[in-house]
Amino acid sequence: MSAVAHSVYGSPRPQASARPGLRAVSRPRAQVSVKTVTIIVAAFVAIIVARLFVTVAVESSAYEIASLSAENVSLGRDAQFLQEQLNVLDSPQNVAAMASSLGMVSNSRPTYIRLSDGKVWGSGKAARANSSRVAPIANDLIGAYGETPSLAGVAPKTATVGATQSESATASVSTGIPAPSTH
Repeated sequence: MSAVAHSVYGSPRPQASARPGLRAVSRPRAQVSVKTVTIIVAAFVAIIVARLFVTVAVESSAYEIASLSAENVSLGRDAQFLQEQLNVLDSPQNVAAMASSLGMVSNSRPTYIRLSDGKVWGSGKAARANSSRVAPIANDLIGAYGETPSLAGVAPKTATVGATQSESATASVSTGIPAPSTH
């Protein structure tokens, strides 16, 4: 080394052998206790088991949702079918046919009462039993399902001779409801 470099930088580095009492040591091995390993393995197993349970629960819910969705479609179809049947039974011509089968008579000359002053509008003549012809309706739904409308749950018309109005009004069949006399 030159004298200039020596004076600027100081003395050169001493050699490793020149340092007394220093020596290279090996890196100490970290000791892992059995307790730490057991805790880590147990946590890992617990995570796997929890994930398994969550997966099973999600898949079970997916099957339940699919089942409920299929049931919803089926119930929607049933509701639509029942609504169509209700529309048939609720049609004006069906109501007229059911009323005629119960013995009611259609009046071709209706009479109206104005409630505000009690004035009667119309002829006020009673209908005759032989004039029970029902006018045809363009969208006739009677028998649309291949069967005639039934009067399920309604008591049949019974001829009672000598019975009072209250007795005939309460006459019913065991499966029907009371049907008052309309004549």
